[in-house]
Amino acid sequence: MPTINPLSFNPSKISDREWGYLAGLIDGEGSIVFTAGGQHGLEITNTSARMIDFCMRFGGNWYHKQLMQDHHKKAYRWRNFAVIDVNTILINCLPSIIIKRRLAELAIEQINHRLMVARGRARGNTLAWLPPYQSGGASRPSPRLS
Repeated sequence: MPTINPLSFNPSKISDREWGYLAGLIDGEGSIVFTAGGQHGLEITNTSARMIDFCMRFGGNWYHKQLMQDHHKKAYRWRNFAVIDVNTILINCLPSIIIKRRLAELAIEQINHRLMVARGRARGNTLAWLPPYQSGGASRPSPRLS
C-alpha cells in the first residue's frame, strides 16, 4: 500500500507575512518544477545564505550551486520535492503569487489528483484505476503559462 508522508514543517507556525515573503521568492527568484516523471517541486536559488536559511523553515534541503564561471558569486539552492510540502506551500502562497500563478494552480490541481489516487489505492477504493493527471493530453505545462 502506498503511504503519504506527513509534512516536514508546521504550517501553523508560519505567519501570513512569511507566507507572502516566500510567495515573492518563488515568484521572483524561484521555480515551480514539473518533472517528466510527474513530480512537482519548488526551487529557489540565491547568493544569500540567510535567505536559504529562511526557506529551510518550509522543509526541503539546500546545497551549494556549482559556479558556472570564475567571476560568479557563490550561490545556494533550496529545493523541496515532498508532495505534501509542495502542495501546502503553494496553497498558502497562492494569494500572493502573481507571475507564476497559473503554474501554481496547475501544480496544486495535479498534486491533489495524485493524492486522491494514492489515498484511494491505500483505502482499496475504485479510484485506483485513474491514470496520472494529464492536462489536455500533455503531462507538462506549456512554458507560455508562466
